[in-house]
Amino acid sequence: MVHWTERLVTFCLRWHLGYLERCGRGRNAHLLYRDPTPNDVVRDIHNRMPVILHQKDEEAWLNNETALDTVLDLLKPYPASAMLAYPVSIRVNSPRNDDSTLLEQQDQSGNYSV
Repeated sequence: MVHWTERLVTFCLRWHLGYLERCGRGRNAHLLYRDPTPNDVVRDIHNRMPVILHQKDEEAWLNNETALDTVLDLLKPYPASAMLAYPVSIRVNSPRNDDSTLLEQQDQSGNYSV
């Protein structure tokens, strides 16, 4: 999925020290906030979606002084009208693959991921 203007998008993450250590998987973890109600673009792909920030809200999310009510207002589905989804190569499923061809649109006749 990409923002329709093709700019980078910001996902809401929270860094949590020690979480994975308690699970036996190392010291640090980041937790991705997900909205249980996906928008119309994501609904056909998955039953929940990551919380995506509007560019104007990034500073508020990163500021420790931001009021809790303001932060909670940011945790909502991103507008479907600002997103585009298309099939891509199944190569995206492996971290060993890291090149720009991963973002190229694939036809729907072969193996692909969305």
